[in-house]
Amino acid sequence: MRAPALSGRIERRICIQYRINPSVARRFLPDHIRPKLYQGSALGGICVFRFAPARARILPIPLGFGTELAWHRIAVEWDAGATVAHGQYLLRCEADSRPSARLTPKVLPSSEPAARITVRSNDGGLSISMKSVDGNGDLNLAAVPDDHWPEDSVFPSAKAAQLALSGGHVLWPSNEGEETEGFEVAAGQGTVASLTSHGIDSAWYDDRDRFPLGSIRFDSALLISRANHEPQTAAIKTGVQSLSPNTGKFLPA
Repeated sequence: MRAPALSGRIERRICIQYRINPSVARRFLPDHIRPKLYQGSALGGICVFRFAPARARILPIPLGFGTELAWHRIAVEWDAGATVAHGQYLLRCEADSRPSARLTPKVLPSSEPAARITVRSNDGGLSISMKSVDGNGDLNLAAVPDDHWPEDSVFPSAKAAQLALSGGHVLWPSNEGEETEGFEVAAGQGTVASLTSHGIDSAWYDDRDRFPLGSIRFDSALLISRANHEPQTAAIKTGVQSLSPNTGKFLPA
């Protein structure tokens, strides 16, 4: 699959973080990619994005009506020559299944309309309800934006968490062998606020077959608004690239 040359804007991003035992997180990753550790823990979670209508760079008008996207991901790193690269490895990637989503160009791989994603904001709070086709991506969250940041988080502040989750590469399993595909992204910083959760249920991360008791713990959640998003060099110029397991570098598309 090749990424289209699109320009998009993220109107709002809700990020939920879990601390995961590194050996458990490692089970979900290819051999040449490892979890990126924060205070000794791997970091997994869910990001729910509200994308404004995307447009092809050669057209002056938007295509579609915007949509909600959800990533289940793990923060990762890998050796790329003499440097260490970083990014997010996608475990699941779903788009809202309503008609407007079907008219929005796919800006991410595997973002088939496969879920019903509803985000509501009222009385200073917000809620997320996601119902996936297979049930494994189901999510319910009730939270309130505030200035309090959890003292036991692996990040010292919401801003530090935002910086850690921005940029790098988005990766996913290749359908053509053992290599991993991906592209580079750069996201505008936007306005960030901590979210105090009043209840969260994740079918994926609450599953004790995937994450045995004691191997995972909720860390934090944050709301990022007015964050511009532009797929960068790999996506715009060459489409999806493959990450070589031997060199750790992206191969020409």
